[in-house]
Amino acid sequence: MSRYITNHETGCQIHYRIIFIVFVCLPLDVTEVIEYGLMSIRGESRQRDEDSALCMANIQGISEGKDKVVSFAAVADGMGSGERGEIASKIAVNTLGKNIMGFILEEEISSSKITRLFLNSVREANQMISQYARRNDISSIGTTLTAALIESDKVHVANIGDSRTYLMSKYGNIKNRTKDHSYVQQLVDSGLLKDSEVRKHPRRNIVTKIMDGGEGVEPDLYEWKIVKNEYVLLCCDGLWEALTDEAIEKIVLSGGSPQEIVRSMVKRANEIDGSDNITAIIMKKIEGIEEA
Repeated sequence: MSRYITNHETGCQIHYRIIFIVFVCLPLDVTEVIEYGLMSIRGESRQRDEDSALCMANIQGISEGKDKVVSFAAVADGMGSGERGEIASKIAVNTLGKNIMGFILEEEISSSKITRLFLNSVREANQMISQYARRNDISSIGTTLTAALIESDKVHVANIGDSRTYLMSKYGNIKNRTKDHSYVQQLVDSGLLKDSEVRKHPRRNIVTKIMDGGEGVEPDLYEWKIVKNEYVLLCCDGLWEALTDEAIEKIVLSGGSPQEIVRSMVKRANEIDGSDNITAIIMKKIEGIEEA
C-alpha cells in the first residue's frame, strides 16, 4: 500500500478479495499462446485488501475474416479514505478489461491503436473515479495501475504509480521493468539514492502520480519485444518491496508452472514482510520464436 502526495509535497481486503479472473477459451484448433498464474493475499496488518487484479489470457477475436489472439493483465493498488481504495482499483481494472474485449474486434491491431486504447481507458476510468468521489463526498481516493497487453511478439504496457510490470527472460533475469512514480524514484533519478536502497527508504510508500480523478493523469507507455518462454510479471509494491530483483529472478529460474511460480513469489514476500497486501500475475509466452 502506498500513500499519495502531490508533487509540491515531495521537495496507499475488505473481507473478501477483489480479484477478477476471466477465462476465454480458444477453439481446439488454435494454439494456446499464454499460460498464466495469479495470486493475492491480504497483509497481516490490513483490515481489507484494496488490490484488484484481472487476467484475460488467449482472447480470440475474428472480425472481417481476420483472426487475432491477445492476452491482457492488470494490477491496481487502491488507496483512499475509509473503505474506498478498493473501489478505485476495481474501476481501473474493470474499465481496461471491458475496453479490451471491444478492442479485439478492431479490423487491425497496431501499436498506435493499443496506445490509444490505453490512454482512452485510463482517462475513462479516471473520470469514473472522479464521479464516484463527488457522488460520495470523498476527498481522497485513488489507485495505481500497471497493465500489459501481449499481442504477437510485443508486450504493450501502461503504468501509473508504484505497481510494476517486468519482462523476464526464460532464464529468469529481468530484461525490462516500468519506472515508479514515487518520491524515492525521483531521488534515484537525481542521483541522491541508489536503486538498491529504495526498498528500505522510510518514504518509499509516497507515490507522486495515481489515478485520483484529477486532471491530466496519463500513464507511462512501454513497448517490449517478447519471445517464447519469456515471462511478464505484474505486481503491487507489496511484492517488490519485500523481494529483491535477485530473489524474484531466483524464483522464476526455479521453474514450475506460472501458477506455481507466482504462488512461491507471493508466499515468500509474505514471509519476509507480511504487513502489506500482495498481488501478482505472471504470464508466460509458450509459442512463437525462442531466442538461443
